[in-house]
Amino acid sequence: MWYVLCEISDSQYPNFITEYQLDGKTHREASIILTYFWFSSLSTVGLGDYHPVSDVERVAGAILLLGGVTVTSYILENLMTMINRLRVLNKDHEETDRLSEFIGTLERFNGREKLNPELNDSIICYFSYRWQQNKN
Repeated sequence: MWYVLCEISDSQYPNFITEYQLDGKTHREASIILTYFWFSSLSTVGLGDYHPVSDVERVAGAILLLGGVTVTSYILENLMTMINRLRVLNKDHEETDRLSEFIGTLERFNGREKLNPELNDSIICYFSYRWQQNKN
């Protein structure tokens, strides 16, 4: 794509291809250099050893970098959504385990006797309601 952009730009001014003598390199070498340039730019490292030369390349690079940031943000948002959904799934199990520990602690303070089944059900019902209403 960068080759096409360089062909569109005014040929009397230097461009990325001529500035870095990519036209004299093999396609493999030129592809590696262009890939390196794009990864260093999109990762916002921008080492500066390769950079757009003409104004057309600068404008195109700015637009493509903005698109890259947008795509990266979209991917990270989806990743965070997936992580939060996994946390919610695990949270229910964690709360149930904690409730079992709480009831076990009550039984230990009750002289190792089981709680009254009605009281036990009331505690479970209360916490189930509370967890459904308050997700914080």
